Parts: sequence; C-alpha cells; structure tokens
Amino acid sequence: MVQTSEMSTAVKMSTCLADRAWLTRRYVSDRASIRDIAAELGCSTYLVTQALIRYGIPRRPVGTPKGLPARQVQVARLQQIPTRQLHQILVEADTEVEAAATLGVSRVVLRQVADAGIDQETVIRQRATRQRTAAWPALLRDRDRLAEALDASPSVSAVARQAGCSR
Repeated sequence: MVQTSEMSTAVKMSTCLADRAWLTRRYVSDRASIRDIAAELGCSTYLVTQALIRYGIPRRPVGTPKGLPARQVQVARLQQIPTRQLHQILVEADTEVEAAATLGVSRVVLRQVADAGIDQETVIRQRATRQRTAAWPALLRDRDRLAEALDASPSVSAVARQAGCSR
C-alpha cells in the first residue's frame, strides 16, 4: 500500500505539472531550472521537460546560467545592439564567456548571433592585440610620457629600466 507522504508527493507532482500557470511562473518568471522544478516536485527532469513542451513554454538553451531569459529574449536583446558596438564589446572582453556575461546572454546565443554579422577572426586578432598592449608597462602605453622620458633621459636603457622592460 502507498504511504501517505508518497501519495501526497504524487498528487502534488501531477497537480503542478498539470497546471500551466504554475509551471510558467516557476520556469519563466521565477527562472527556476528544470532540475530545480523536478527536485521540488520529486519527479524526473524528463517529465518537467515534457510538460514544458506540452504547454509550449519556450525552454532556455542547455547550459544557460540561471537567471537568464529565454533564448528568444536573448536573441532579441542582442539584435537591438548595433553590430559595431557588439563587435567592440567582444574585443574588450577577455573571453567570450565574459562578453556573454556582460551582455546578459548565454555564450551559445552570443556566438550564434555574433556569427551572423561579425568576423570572429578579426575579433580574436583585435582582442589579442588589446591584451598584449594592456600587458605593456604604463610608460609604454602613454606615448606622451614615453616621449618626455626619452627627452629627459641620457639613454634608451635608462628609460627601459624606468619602464620595467627591455630595450
């Protein structure tokens, strides 16, 4: 015979998965993951996924961090950003993951949208150049200060020592 606690869990699970409004609120509004909802109801992630499909609730991409909106919302958000600005954000971020976090979208969605209008090879080259330049000593990044140091110094070696680098 089924125990009372098992029966109440089964009733709760079937009631919640049968209630579109509850499932929409938990998954879309509260941004609970499929795994969290399944654990809350004591059922499998498969059952929760099937309920989402049955009700036509758009699912977030696999691996989307909690708190991110549905894929369609992420794509719409990225499409509102001018291509030039999106390119600049990708170059200024140290990694693709950092760029995605800055934009509030998943890396998968960012890559799909960016591939449509941005040359990834150019982004990678420009990012590498920016990172190399950022690693230079401060004196070498400031052209005016470098010129002043070279004018005031008796030798290039002295300026190199001051900058903390080789000649």
